Amino acid sequence: MGNRLSFLRRKRLKAAPPVVAVAEVPLVAPTPPPEKFDDSSFWVGLKAALKFKKGAAPTLEPLDRSLFHVRDPNKLSDEELKQVEKTSNALASLVDKPNETSPREVAMLHFTYALSRLALDDIHGACEAFKCTIQHDPTLGRAYTHLAHTLLLETQTDSTLEQIVGCLENALKYDDMEVRENTILMAEVYSMLGRHDMALQVYSRLENVDAEWENVFHMARCLWEVEEYEKSIELLLSLPGKLNAPPTPNQTLILADVNALIHPPMVATSCC
Repeated sequence: MGNRLSFLRRKRLKAAPPVVAVAEVPLVAPTPPPEKFDDSSFWVGLKAALKFKKGAAPTLEPLDRSLFHVRDPNKLSDEELKQVEKTSNALASLVDKPNETSPREVAMLHFTYALSRLALDDIHGACEAFKCTIQHDPTLGRAYTHLAHTLLLETQTDSTLEQIVGCLENALKYDDMEVRENTILMAEVYSMLGRHDMALQVYSRLENVDAEWENVFHMARCLWEVEEYEKSIELLLSLPGKLNAPPTPNQTLILADVNALIHPPMVATSCC
């Protein structure tokens, strides 16, 4: 018979009702009620988290200042000085040996050695090392900047001040990190040489030169030396607006000197 169905089975199969698929209706989640912020519960929770109880806070004992070690950030400790000296000696042995590397690398070696001597307060040794740096690489601007500042620490003779001016001119050419600082220092060095007209010319290169009150005071002094008295007094009169509020002790003394120069002595004594 195979897979053929009997008559009754065929009849029942034909008479079977068709199955109708029912479309599913998507369920929409109910909208939650708006959240209400209860500030009282917030403070209760915060107090519980901090374990705060009124009147039960621990009393802090006063600090024992005798245990504090006040340290000057510009000075190295004894241990640090030993490390720097050890490094400096190692660099000195490398500097003395013939080196076949590039002139730039040799210059950086001398520059690092100069910084180590400067950290050890060996001003003369640092100056000589900075000069060696420039000999190996005349375009290393940082060496000119450091040499100018270090020479100023060593001595302030006219010949040295002339060297400092030359260093600062090269620093302004090759070092773009401290342009404003080097320009101001050059003006001050020119003034130390008595060349106040050159100092004023250097100050004229600066943008917002009156941003620092020291520049205003120094320019007024230079103008006074070149007998530009009216311009000098005009700058001196603008000083009170440039000083800090309240002024530092140094600024107070300068302001007193200015008032003594321009106004009657009674005004000068009252500002102190």
